[in-house]
Amino acid sequence: GSSDTSIADANRNDPHHQLLLRTSWNPRKAWSVDAALRYVSGLPDEKVDAYTELDLRLGWELRPQLEFAIVGRNLLNGSHSEFGSNNTLGVLDPVEIERSLMGTVTWRFD
Repeated sequence: GSSDTSIADANRNDPHHQLLLRTSWNPRKAWSVDAALRYVSGLPDEKVDAYTELDLRLGWELRPQLEFAIVGRNLLNGSHSEFGSNNTLGVLDPVEIERSLMGTVTWRFD
């Protein structure tokens, strides 16, 4: 019974389908592998197509308080759109998210 007409438009800005599969594995005592595969359906109002992406992380625990890791994000495509952003004319343009690779060092203080 709501008379708020903005809700109908807002609901069209959410993906109808999303899927996330995650796994973690320790092949050896000091090694860890994490993976996440995700699918998100398109956003027609924001001109954003559906996409599938994969994130991977390989970690090595050198000592109990020191860990090195390599992380890759959005590995299946060079880039993809996740949402739209208003340009100077007030029109939604897709925002591109690019593939990335990074290294991390985690030092824990107990």
